[in-house]
Amino acid sequence: MTTLRQRVVALLTAATTALAITACSGGSTPTANGSIDVLSWWTSTSESSALNVLVDRYEKQNPGTSVDETAVVGGGGSQAHVVLATRIAHGDPPDVWQSLVGGNITAWHNAGAVGDVSSLFTDEVKAQLPENVLSSVSVDGKQYAAPLSAHRANVLMYNRDVLKGAGIAEPGEGYTLDQFLADLDALKAKGTTPLCIGGADSISTAGLFEAVLLATVGKEGWERIEADRFDWSGQEVQTALNTFGRLIDYTDATGKNNTWSEASGRLAAGECGFYQMNDSAFAESTALNDDSGATAGAAPSAGTDTDTPSSAAPSAGTNVDTPSSAAPSAGTNVDTPSSAAPSASASADAPSTGASPVAATVFPGTEGMFLMVVDSFVASSSTDNRDSANAFLTTALDPQVETDFCKVKGCVPVRNDADVSSLTPYQQQTADALRSQTVLNSISYGEVISPAMQDGFFQAVKDYISTRDAASFNRILTERLNEGAGGPNH
Repeated sequence: MTTLRQRVVALLTAATTALAITACSGGSTPTANGSIDVLSWWTSTSESSALNVLVDRYEKQNPGTSVDETAVVGGGGSQAHVVLATRIAHGDPPDVWQSLVGGNITAWHNAGAVGDVSSLFTDEVKAQLPENVLSSVSVDGKQYAAPLSAHRANVLMYNRDVLKGAGIAEPGEGYTLDQFLADLDALKAKGTTPLCIGGADSISTAGLFEAVLLATVGKEGWERIEADRFDWSGQEVQTALNTFGRLIDYTDATGKNNTWSEASGRLAAGECGFYQMNDSAFAESTALNDDSGATAGAAPSAGTDTDTPSSAAPSAGTNVDTPSSAAPSAGTNVDTPSSAAPSASASADAPSTGASPVAATVFPGTEGMFLMVVDSFVASSSTDNRDSANAFLTTALDPQVETDFCKVKGCVPVRNDADVSSLTPYQQQTADALRSQTVLNSISYGEVISPAMQDGFFQAVKDYISTRDAASFNRILTERLNEGAGGPNH
């Protein structure tokens, strides 16, 4: 099986070759009519519903146009990149495709695969985008993607009913890694799976390590990572790996075969106490809970670990939170916890809503920091329907569209002028955090490093889970750095 890195290399090589051919074959004038092909990897319950909102709005705003959706299953675009590589190699790239930002956009740009869409970024649009969001879709001052929404990666989700049944208070402000580990131990003593994980998707395991690493190195350490000045063989990494290994020991065998969305369903069903991923999973848990007709305290459902992707790669930053009319529930866990955790009322910043018992809080040790994941779309540099492709990206930049999209997906709009008053309390507070806290770029989602280094990060984490060998973790990353695949400027 080819690795993500091999697929990325093939993709970029194919892009460069195919674009050299198609650049000489143009001549037709793009029109704003007809159909455009849009490729994405949004296939889960929450993701597909949210994508429909965007597509429907585009078609309504642009009469005479339509969208042919190509949805490729595979977390974080693992299989979508395979499809893209094949289509680009045959000179038939989609007109528009979903992309992660930062290092991903730089790679697309360097391959000549995506078009310059700076004309869509008027002074008014730029003024309404947080600087870190704008820079994540820019290369050398020009824009190559339309950012649609953002998610928070440093999130810890939990099932209120499971914790209450074990006498554990809901985590909240001031919750520490030591308290988290003590709560996991208390759940294990009760015979409950302490921690769900989507081991079939590398983004789930890599994301968990990334959250632990952030809690270990803090803002200053993360700035060294972003500047490519971080010592991956140092004591900080060793400490983070030790903690990560302890967390993995609290997962079960089922989790190794679960996708990230299946792990979300297990959390909602009460099959585990905690789950760490970006808040896409928070929304997905609610969506799956609603679809199954489950209610708070429902018994675990059987047979949730079914489909596993053929490749382990990051899942898209997506989520479908709770209905906008839902109000936060009060802190109800008044039982004395088995560890010295904060009171339940401290978790009001991420309440569960509706029938779902799932709630969320900031991952312990990362308070005040926002690990950002941005959803975006790019336009092919060789599309013969540039007007329609640009119109699709313009729809993604519409503040009302972003609000309506996030109502379904559980994300937060990236535009400052998007109205978030109709979103859930969790989303409103997350939107505020994006603009008021220290925003950091994600390693797992390829924002701070190149796609090749991102794959090295996945492989190093995967190797550590099976070997618990810190030296091997360092060796894998060092090899990628020595190949010139380290930071965003490599």
